[in-house]
Amino acid sequence: MRQEGKTIKKRRKRNPPIIKFTFIIILIVAAGFFIFYSIDNPVFFSSLKGKLFSPITSSSDGVEVSEIEADESRPAEDKDAADSSGNDSSETDAAEMPAGRDTEKSESLWHKIINYFKKAEEDTDGEDAFPKKLKINFYFCGLGEDKKFISEERTITAGNMQAAAMSAMQEILQGPSKTYYYAVIPGGTKLLGVETQENIVKINLSEEFFKNSLDSRILDEYIIYSIVDTLTEIPGIEGVVFYIDGKRIKVYGNVDLSIPAVRNEEYLGQE
Repeated sequence: MRQEGKTIKKRRKRNPPIIKFTFIIILIVAAGFFIFYSIDNPVFFSSLKGKLFSPITSSSDGVEVSEIEADESRPAEDKDAADSSGNDSSETDAAEMPAGRDTEKSESLWHKIINYFKKAEEDTDGEDAFPKKLKINFYFCGLGEDKKFISEERTITAGNMQAAAMSAMQEILQGPSKTYYYAVIPGGTKLLGVETQENIVKINLSEEFFKNSLDSRILDEYIIYSIVDTLTEIPGIEGVVFYIDGKRIKVYGNVDLSIPAVRNEEYLGQE
């Protein structure tokens, strides 16, 4: 019974866990406040160091004081004399300092955080700067035209380069709206995907783009450049890479596609 009583007393003397947890939280908060305050106020450490580690001198009444305290307790006349000599030396030091050094300021942590979010907001604004709608020319073939495209101006949904390229490709596959214009894209071709990388757009088409094409050198060029010349109407797009069912193609009939196909002005004519 006595042993059990001693055990109960020992348990009562222990501090509850909540008190220890609260004490640790207070220490962490205090340490964080001290760190952030010292970062925002770089002079804090130097002033604290000066007060703690400045040499000890004796005053006239025999009491030991630090140099900082001794300077504060000096008569006003001595202070004025020291200030005047100090001003002269500071002016000399300022003259010897490199130009522009006095304008340099250490950027605080808070400023860095604010600038980071401002930059992120500016980047987002830059993305939003791409128009939500675009008016571009779509190029098809016209009757009686020799190696010249006929254009139709249409408005497409944009918002960014990739969305604009996707909308443009869907319009190309729908073909021209006028009966005396005709599409050259092989029938049954489907758009499987569009991806943009810097100023290049990658388009992924179904296998009908190959299977249903005619063996004609001129027609092959019409097919490729009706797409390329239309997509390069979109701001930022300078070249097109072709894929069939996810596989890169490097030749289409007689057209070399080993490098991104770029705008061909030869086929562009006035309506």
